[in-house]
Amino acid sequence: LSQAFAEAVAEDSNWRFLKVVIRDESLELETRAQVRPGATWRDQFDECLTPHLVKGGACYLFYRLDSTNSYGYQWLFMQYVHDSAPIRAKMLYSATAATVKRAFGGEHLASEGTLTGTQPEDLCLSGYDRHLASASAPPPLTQAEEERAMVREMERVQAGIDERQQTLAGVGFNMSDEAADALRQFAAGKLDYVQVSISLRPVEELRCPDRAERLAGDQLGSRVPEDSPRYHLFRYRHRHEGASLAPVLFAYSMPGYKCPIKERMVYSSGRAFFLQQCSQFGIEPDRRLEVDSASELSESALQTEFHPPQVDSGQKFGKPKPPGRRGGK
Repeated sequence: LSQAFAEAVAEDSNWRFLKVVIRDESLELETRAQVRPGATWRDQFDECLTPHLVKGGACYLFYRLDSTNSYGYQWLFMQYVHDSAPIRAKMLYSATAATVKRAFGGEHLASEGTLTGTQPEDLCLSGYDRHLASASAPPPLTQAEEERAMVREMERVQAGIDERQQTLAGVGFNMSDEAADALRQFAAGKLDYVQVSISLRPVEELRCPDRAERLAGDQLGSRVPEDSPRYHLFRYRHRHEGASLAPVLFAYSMPGYKCPIKERMVYSSGRAFFLQQCSQFGIEPDRRLEVDSASELSESALQTEFHPPQVDSGQKFGKPKPPGRRGGK
């Protein structure tokens, strides 16, 4: 077998196909075939492999392609263990595959890696073509993953464009009189809380479904909807280390995947426009947050956000005392 491997990968090799089996716990070359004059690798694929893909059988198959790398011709390595093969054979061939590949020489193998099959159609030419198509296709995603990827892509595009250019390009919304009045009152300090929604019908418009003259930090979470995204402006009035503070928080709440993909994309892409509108009203948030649930806007969460705990980087650790000695000196 070692000699057959050496001849197969030699520069002047004319071998197209090798079949290796495990017999009496030993790897053996069972058969091989040469390149047929004038035939491409596709012409000989089924001709060489199909007769050996039998019911209940198990084997390793090496097949030479017409492509080359710096080491010479590239080879496919395939492992065939039929569904009805004995359990011992399945375990043995699976455990020995890496050894066979090393013995042949991994540098001579194509980038497709190890092809495995449990039925003859898995390792025929059409099966190999399906394998190539599957390998080049994007990985399968759940619906939630697909939607998340769409939102990320839109946010990536948004991040690469200047906000003024976004407005000129039409990435913006009309603002209802009620929403504009709420922002003016918030800027004047008459409101502590303003919630803004985006109405999608009949036109995309900024609206104000909720507001409050005064709102404590432990009440903010109760204003966050559980089934739809929102923009929130909150003036966090509190005391810290004896000082009265009132920083402004902008929070963008996105409750997971309980709302439609279009709604999530609209809110994600409209966030920069809304903040620009806030700036025109004289509102400049001190903190900007994106949250999934109301629990992220609790009193303790706000305290941590505005007053993160100090870490004493200069703390020194005392040297441990040596173990005591028995008896007196």
